[in-house]
Amino acid sequence: MPIPCPACGASDSSLYLDGDDHEIRLQSVGSSRTILSHGRILRCASCGLAYRSHRPRAEQLAQLYREADDGMYEAEMPNRWRTAMRHKNIVEKHLPKKGSLLDIGCASGAFMRVMQDDGWQVQGIEPSESQYRRATGVLGGSDFIQQCILERAHLDDRFDLITLWDVLEHVTEPAQFLALAASHLKEGGYLILNVPRIDSPVSKLLGPRWPLLLAEHLCYFTVPSLVACGQTAGLKLVHTGQRPAAFSLGYVFFRAGQHGVPGANLTRRLLNVLRLGNCSIPVWLGEIYAVFQKDQA
Repeated sequence: MPIPCPACGASDSSLYLDGDDHEIRLQSVGSSRTILSHGRILRCASCGLAYRSHRPRAEQLAQLYREADDGMYEAEMPNRWRTAMRHKNIVEKHLPKKGSLLDIGCASGAFMRVMQDDGWQVQGIEPSESQYRRATGVLGGSDFIQQCILERAHLDDRFDLITLWDVLEHVTEPAQFLALAASHLKEGGYLILNVPRIDSPVSKLLGPRWPLLLAEHLCYFTVPSLVACGQTAGLKLVHTGQRPAAFSLGYVFFRAGQHGVPGANLTRRLLNVLRLGNCSIPVWLGEIYAVFQKDQA
């Protein structure tokens, strides 16, 4: 039976990439994953969304994220701060006035802290236990963060801005998830997200070796699929763009080696010998950020 597209609801998908479609295992999730398996990926002919045919429940995913080993993430913290500053720059282009912010999937809290220091009132949601602990340290306490998934969060306020940096690709039903997130926006408020773009030049160039093809990535987007999700959520797409993420050279070639890029492991060893592995560089992974605005009554 065809699996309807989770962005636009069409049932005209076809096989995009084949792979083992077993349950997602703990060793396949997080920055320190040891198993790479993108699973069986379908592609919607209507909006272009690519999505994994195995659709775990939100609670199953939340359990995986709570327990995932993220030691590699810890090693890359200086670069997470650099990427957080890029995210702040994106926000400033569209929201010149400071207000209230909800960061869904706030991870280490770096972006929240950057925005808090700039005068924003911040709240965050993060399911991972280790990331939650790290974020409470970054923000000086747990008053600003809830350790849970969005569906279990207690949010009394409505926000001027909601951000989902590298979050929407992790959910089973992105259109429904975006609608839930948008329900916590003020009228005229903004929602900004960043996701993998399946029709990006990087994705097309690397094919099955694209480093964003991961077990926990359940969706890979296109502009039409983002528009479809936004329409379900009562959001208007007002801008799209690209931003590089900051990574160390050692991390880049570690990931490239995992994906079978020829020469990557040898290059990583050479970088370590030359003590260049920690050098930070901007990396264009084939992602897209999108700025939405909530409809006003």
